[in-house]
This record gives sequence, structure tokens and C-alpha cells, in this order.
Amino acid sequence: MAQFKYQEAIQFFKDEITSGRLSAGDRIPDLEELMKRFDTSKITITRALNDLQQMGFIRRVQGQGSFVCGVPAIEEDSGSPPQHSFISCILPFDLNQNDFIKSVEDACREKNYLFTIRNSHFSSAIERDAIVEARAKGASGIIIYPVSATENIELYSRMAIDHFPFVVIDRSILAFEHPFVSCSNIDSFCSITDYLLGKGHKRIGFLCGDINLSSTYERFQGYCKAILDRSIPIDKDLVVDRFYVQRDKPDEGKIQEILRHYRALRPRVTAIACANDFIASMLLQQADKMGIRVPEELSITGFDNLYFTAFLRPPLTTVIQPFKEIGENAIRLLSEMIATKDIIVKTVRCPASIIERESVATVSVEEDKGTDDAH
Repeated sequence: MAQFKYQEAIQFFKDEITSGRLSAGDRIPDLEELMKRFDTSKITITRALNDLQQMGFIRRVQGQGSFVCGVPAIEEDSGSPPQHSFISCILPFDLNQNDFIKSVEDACREKNYLFTIRNSHFSSAIERDAIVEARAKGASGIIIYPVSATENIELYSRMAIDHFPFVVIDRSILAFEHPFVSCSNIDSFCSITDYLLGKGHKRIGFLCGDINLSSTYERFQGYCKAILDRSIPIDKDLVVDRFYVQRDKPDEGKIQEILRHYRALRPRVTAIACANDFIASMLLQQADKMGIRVPEELSITGFDNLYFTAFLRPPLTTVIQPFKEIGENAIRLLSEMIATKDIIVKTVRCPASIIERESVATVSVEEDKGTDDAH
């Protein structure tokens, strides 16, 4: 299997140190030289050096550089993987949610576990490498926010067969049942849709990325439930998916095309419930450029309550993902599996709540009727 650049750098220095070509006290070349040697970025080299330091091969001194420590005792062993008490968390992005990270760190600290984070950058190949690497380094367990519902299923199934503790968060793996912790997506999205219905919105769009992901599909189910509970038929023209998939970002023209689609529908669409905050934020930006007033002409809601939502224009009404509770429950379930040395097939759903801001307006019957008549 092809190596990533950071793996290549790690292996190079491990070979140099274990062979004696680099000795204890030798200084590692600086970042600029290493970037040229391995033809990669500063971030990648920094990650490799951090990993080498964690493994005990080098030490990094701020303002001075990196220095060889020698061969760690574990490397002189018979080849069995090192057994460190640490939990590895693999996420597909830089999670700017301090509640989640803090809750996992606090829980790990209480149980004397170290805690590491890896960013898979929405790449199934990087996710695969991160899982293999965590197990090889002796992780006690892994928390994974998967890139896909179907990729790397052989690794997930292997962990289940090996009784290796792991917990999947946010979106589930479709191939088999597994330890899983997430937001109560159906109930939460039903609540935000019902909130819009309660504000007088009868024609509510649903805008999402990949509807085949379990978390997105559950939110769509919640949307449909709220609509049907009001005895309103579900209109397929109001549902737009594949808008924002993984790390891809649609161009402004595509976003504006979607807004024009919603604006052209009759009876008129007065609100759009977005499956996440990133989608909602892009919609707000383009609505402003097109001269569509939010919330006076169009109400928009999100889902997650990411750090930037309070600073959008207007501030976004959204669902507060219970990141703290998700983190705590993931560690609790993982710890139980580590203690019992067995896989516990269990699903934990954490309830969410709505935070009202300024992106939603109330629509009166007369106002709605008047606008339709004007067209």
C-alpha cells in the first residue's frame, strides 16, 4: 500500500535512528529542508515530527529544533506493538466544538487515558491509515466520525471480529450494527421543522448534502414527520440534495440557482430548513448577494450550532448539537468495552435543542396570501 508523505518521513527517521546513522543528540534538519526533501507541506512534516516525538525517537525544543533521543526501548522488543493507554479520535475535519473535545479529554483524564486527534480530511484513504496507525501504536480504543457509510467496512468489521473497542459517532456504518453515539436526528429535525410551521411557514424547503448518509437521511425523516403531522403532503420539489457533499463546496452560481429554484415555486417557499450550518451559511451569503432579505422574504435554519453561526448576518436560528453529551457517552461506552474486552453493540441518542436567533420570521396568513396574489 502506498505511503503518505508523513509516513514516509516517519519511516525514514526511524530507519536512520535504529541503524545508527543518526545518534542521540543529533539535530534533525529544519522544517524548510525537510519540506524540500519530502516534497510536502509544513503541516505534514510537523505531524511526522510530533509522531516521532510521541514514539520517543526525538524531542522537540521550542526555538531550537528537533533532536534525536535514540531508539526507544519498545523498538528493541520482539516486534509486538507498543501498548500505550491512549484513545484515538479520528474526525473528517478540524472540529471547532470545544464542548466535544473538552468532554472527551476530561473523561480520558479521569480514566488515565491519553487522547489523540487525527483529521481524515474527508478522505477514506487517510481514515484507513489513521485506523491502522492507531491500532499499530497500541491504542486502547478508537472514536471515529466516519467519512462514508460504506468505505473501510473491512477495517470496521475487523475491529468487531477482534473485539477491539471502537465507537462510531454522528453517522453510522451501514454494513452491520456497531457501537454508535449520535444526536437524536429525527426528533431534532422534526422539532426545527415544526418550529417553522409554528411560525406560519407552510412551504418549507429541505436542503442537504448526501442524503444517503445516515445522519442526513434521519434529518430528512424528521422533516417529513413534522410536515405529515400537520397533514401537509410532502412536495418533492421542496427537497434538494447533493448540494454540499463532504468537503466539496459548490460555486456561487450553483447556490444562486438553488435559491432561484425555491423562489420560483408556487405556492411560494417562505423557509428553508438546511441539514447543517455550513449549507445554511452559504445560503445566507448568496441570498444577501441576490438581494433576498432574510428573514423578511425567506427564513433559513441550520443544524449543529457551529461556532460561527452567531456571527452570520443575520445570526442563524439552528439546532444545538449536544457535542458534550456525545463525547461523554462515546468515552463511557468505549471505557466499558475496554474493561470487558468485548464489543458492546449499543446505540446512544443524545437529545438536542433549538436556539432562536434572527434568521426566522413569522408569516401571517394574510401576508402569505398577499404575496402569492402579487405573483
